[in-house]
Amino acid sequence: MKFCRSADMQAGTPPDAVYAREGASAKEVSAILRNDSIKERGSSGRDEVLTYFHGLAFQADPRTALPTALEGDDRVLALRDALLQVRTALTRMHEGDLDGAIDAGGFFGVLLDMLRMDLKHVMELMDRMADGDLFPRTEPSGGLAEAFDRMAEKCSRTASRLKADEERWRIALQCSRDGVFEIFPGAWERTFCSPNMAGMQRLSLKDLPPLKRWVKYIHPEDVKARHILKDVLDGTYIKGSYDVVFRLLCADGVYRWRQSRGQVFRDAEGRVVRTLGILRDIHSRKEREDDFKYRATHDVLTGLPSRSLFHQHLLQMMASAKRTGKAVLVVMADLDHFKDVNDTLGHHAGDLLLQEFAARLRSSIRTSDIAARVGGDEFALLLTCDPEPHNYAAAIQRIRASLEAPACLEKTCYQIHASMGIAVYPQDGDELLVLLKRADNALYQAKDSGRNTYRFYTPPTVAFGS
Repeated sequence: MKFCRSADMQAGTPPDAVYAREGASAKEVSAILRNDSIKERGSSGRDEVLTYFHGLAFQADPRTALPTALEGDDRVLALRDALLQVRTALTRMHEGDLDGAIDAGGFFGVLLDMLRMDLKHVMELMDRMADGDLFPRTEPSGGLAEAFDRMAEKCSRTASRLKADEERWRIALQCSRDGVFEIFPGAWERTFCSPNMAGMQRLSLKDLPPLKRWVKYIHPEDVKARHILKDVLDGTYIKGSYDVVFRLLCADGVYRWRQSRGQVFRDAEGRVVRTLGILRDIHSRKEREDDFKYRATHDVLTGLPSRSLFHQHLLQMMASAKRTGKAVLVVMADLDHFKDVNDTLGHHAGDLLLQEFAARLRSSIRTSDIAARVGGDEFALLLTCDPEPHNYAAAIQRIRASLEAPACLEKTCYQIHASMGIAVYPQDGDELLVLLKRADNALYQAKDSGRNTYRFYTPPTVAFGS
């Protein structure tokens, strides 16, 4: 229902015409305006009546007492009470009170009661929707109910899709061996961790430490991963994604290899608001890779570095000695009469002798020095020492002393004999191949001298006038 505006009145529009286009109560208001007492008072009486009913319709705190000219008129009282009922009913509905009865009669009362019932029905259905019941149950009761029915149907379809997506997500998490996590920097109570996250750490989900403390469980040597994951957890990571490999301490006290990959999400201001990532168990794969790398660079029988790794160490030690002024001894060593051991005691005994020889070489040098197996019964040593010749001889004598005790092979004691040739960096050469060749030449000289001895490289003498 609408009431006339003062602008209509000021424009001189006849009251009957104004109210005729404003709603169902126009006849009642028109009759009131034709009241004899109003006619007697002229336009001032009409203004007073219009001002009174305009206030009932539009003012927040209207005057409810009737104008003197309208007192005693039952139609006026009924209209005033109806307008007051409308105001009261609309206020209660706005405040959520949909249970009170509508006392106003006529069209206003019926329309308000229908609106109250529709709103109450909608509120009940919204409560059901909040509890997950999205099946439309509204009855045909005007456009509001029909619109709600359409909304309920759309919500039902959306909920079905979400439920299907949730089921797929749940199955994917169960089938995947990866752990999945979601973090919100500054809102850690919203953190999500899948059960596999806990399983990988040998824990139950309830015992899993908070993700914000996980950096402390990363191996101290995995510095890069520690820094990246700390920035991710703090919300200060500058890139959009990350991929790191590291060792993580498990509940059984063992560090195991893990890989974590994730996507970082930012708001319009560029602040990190969310990170979604996975944690993958790569321990077995990493062990296989490390084993392949080890086998490619180490001798399987003795565990010593192979020829290729020995060359790498020699280059590194030459570079270091050049900076520090040290000397590097390149020692080539052969087991004397090794073929006799294989022929008389068998290849298994020969393997035992190689292992024993390797162990004694390794025990006779410092941890900063290198022992390697570069051939069948050929071994090599790299020793760093001060550039004084007496230091060279002392180092070689220490190695020979470690070989003096006999080795027990297949219940047979065998005396270890070895020939050694030594070249010294930088005096005998400053290139890898040159040093190796000159150490080999010295080894051949030791063998020619009766074996079980050592020789330092000496440049060949040139005879003149011959």
